[in-house]
Parts: sequence; structure tokens; C-alpha cells
Amino acid sequence: MKRIRIIGLAIVAVFALSAVAASGASAFTTWDVEGSPVTAPVETTSESAAGLTLSSGGTTVVCKGTDTGTVEPEGKDKVNTITVNTEKDCTVTVAGFCESLINVKPVNLPWNTKLVGEKEDEILPSTAGKNPGWAVTCSTILGEKTVTCTAPHAHVEVVNNAGKVETVFKEKVTENAACEGGTSSEGTVRGIDLIQVPGKKLSAN
Repeated sequence: MKRIRIIGLAIVAVFALSAVAASGASAFTTWDVEGSPVTAPVETTSESAAGLTLSSGGTTVVCKGTDTGTVEPEGKDKVNTITVNTEKDCTVTVAGFCESLINVKPVNLPWNTKLVGEKEDEILPSTAGKNPGWAVTCSTILGEKTVTCTAPHAHVEVVNNAGKVETVFKEKVTENAACEGGTSSEGTVRGIDLIQVPGKKLSAN
């Protein structure tokens, strides 16, 4: 799952991506597979085993999920699909006005991303120019309501971990999202997404 990311109905969803600014550390500029920079797109999978936390307007949702994508030359990467089973993999940890969770889904896929700065990955608008984000639908006292949170870009910390790469959504690194349809104009995403190339070692360098 690669770079998952953003919400409004105060929701916490599961899956993830990574990036952190380490003072004085050199920047990551390439994706390496088996120790060599990629020269063509390489397929990846990712997952957020502990879940991504989406929060907005007093509601927090945590979701686990998986995604598919690619790592590419020049430090570019992409999230093509994200799979979330709302009933099985999502939990409302702080209800707010969400009486029951109906659906959690990513919006505006595919998401383009790129290694930037000091060990960070930046989630960028889709090829169609639309901002990446999440939509959360809940049953409320006023009926069914969907909150959509998006951002033109979001940074995550990148951490190499035993042949896989963590993308970390964290405070002071990952920007807040702009939300519509809920009780707050902002939302946050927190958590870790673990990216891998099946059967091979992946690293950011």
C-alpha cells in the first residue's frame, strides 16, 4: 500500500506511506531494487498492518488496507489502487457525530508521489490534476453524510526497513487536509504504510 492518505469526518483509516526530515541527513533521490536504481517502473504492494488513522471534526477512524503501485526512475512512484474492506478493516475509535461507519474509500487515484527533500516522499495530485484524499461516509443523527478530505500535496517520512520501505504519516511532516461535508474544514492522517517489491529488496537512496 503506498501512500495512503487524508480525511475529514474525523476519521482514522488504515494503510500508509512515509517521510521525515532528518537534520543533516542526505536526501533520498532514487528507488533501488536489489541494490540497483530502477530504470523502468517496478510493481509494488503495500499495507498498513496497524492501520491509518483519519481524523476530522471530532471523529476518528482507523482502517487497515493494501495497495498496489510502482516505483520508477528519478525517485518517482505511484499508488494505483487501494483496497479497504470497511466492515472488516475499519474501526471508529472516536465517534463524534458518526453513529455508524458506512464506507471509507480513497479519492482521485492514481496518486503520483516522488522522493523529495531529506528522506521524504511527497504525495502529489493525480495525472488528472485532482488532489489525493479520502472519503468517509457515516450514518449520523441527520442521516447519511460523507466527509471528503484532500490535499494538493502531503509529505511522509521515508524509512528503509529490512528490504522494505516505511512511509510514515506524522505530525510536523504530513500536512493537514482540507475537508468538505463535515463539521471541520481540516483533517489529519497518521500511521505507517509498508511498501515492498514481492520477492526482492526495496530501498530508497
